[in-house]
Amino acid sequence: MSLVRPFFVLPILAALLSGSAAGASGGKGGEQEIARLEEKSARAPENAEILRDLGLLYLDAGRFDKAMARLKKAARLDPEERTLPLLLGLCHEGRREWAGALDAYRLYRSDDRSSAVARTVRGRMNRVVRMVYEERASALAAEPAPLSPGLLAVRPFEVIGETETYGNLGKGIAEQLINDLSLVKDFPVVPRLLFEALRAEVERSRAAGRDPLAVASLDAMLGAGWSLGGTIAPREEDDEIRIDYFLANNETGEVSPPSTLSGPLADFLALEKRLAFDVIQKFGVPLAEGERRAVAAVPTRHFRAFLAYCDALAAEDRGDSDAARALYAQARRLDPSFALAAERAERTAGSAEAIRAIAEAEIAYPTEIRTERRLARSAGLLLPAPFPERGEASDLSNVRAAARADLVIRVDRP
Repeated sequence: MSLVRPFFVLPILAALLSGSAAGASGGKGGEQEIARLEEKSARAPENAEILRDLGLLYLDAGRFDKAMARLKKAARLDPEERTLPLLLGLCHEGRREWAGALDAYRLYRSDDRSSAVARTVRGRMNRVVRMVYEERASALAAEPAPLSPGLLAVRPFEVIGETETYGNLGKGIAEQLINDLSLVKDFPVVPRLLFEALRAEVERSRAAGRDPLAVASLDAMLGAGWSLGGTIAPREEDDEIRIDYFLANNETGEVSPPSTLSGPLADFLALEKRLAFDVIQKFGVPLAEGERRAVAAVPTRHFRAFLAYCDALAAEDRGDSDAARALYAQARRLDPSFALAAERAERTAGSAEAIRAIAEAEIAYPTEIRTERRLARSAGLLLPAPFPERGEASDLSNVRAAARADLVIRVDRP
């Protein structure tokens, strides 16, 4: 029995596609509308709906402190109001309170984690994480972090080959290595997004006439005691790929002799796994069996699908969400089992406009949402058993024990 009804889903999807929806307060009402609602709120200070609409107006006006005060009070009065975490998240972003924004978005309850709405909220959270790294990178460019002997920075591998075709492969291999090493409990690794954010910050500083790299390398600015880097050489005509890699101690300046791995293109990620296990062994980090299995898991064996994935990462880094979304979709078409590409595609959703559209759609269709919640609560009382198609059911075999013995259920009028 499906609990998702078109009358609710279609308005939400329309809001996502258009980037706007009609709000309960009539959109941006300006100062006159704010004054009118403030007067109403003074007469009914416990009315959560008025406070919510006031918060939305203050949010539109960029008056984040006032918006936050109204929305927080509305949340205390009506904890079930689903729009409030989204609006509070946008308020925290306006105040550059990234941790608060993430906490707020986590409170948003979606009926279906795979829905467009849920994906958009998760995408927004990923964008907030990027903002955290950008702010951290700006601080590091001004004042590098103290060197941490156990911290490893994985640099994008240099690609030897046709740049137009393979240019982003080194970025993708580095991302996969970071993902794998991060699965190990006692192995601190610099997040790739922080590395990329710092690199972008350094380029901005250079354009402004100041070169942070004259004082320290990127890895040292990040506080990484070790660096992992190398080259990667794909040769599709020979069905072969070769990876050369090295470790550098940023404290002593010592660089290890390069190691080499090579094999057929279909095994390119199997080579990356061998590299990851070699690094873990060299650092002497113990591996639990579950960690070993997680690191060994290969997301795809399709080389061209992985190339599209690498290009999507590069598009994300330069802020081109549309291109990234198309490239992740291309990776999935080439390899339908490439679940990681679908997971990463979620990061391309989640503009601030889309989050506001979801909130406004929730406000604009309150009757439908309440109906959906009532249906969901009713379903929670029932065990998975055949339902009568019409009329009444007196058979209580599919009702949980907590229900009354004389309960009669109508399935044509929920």
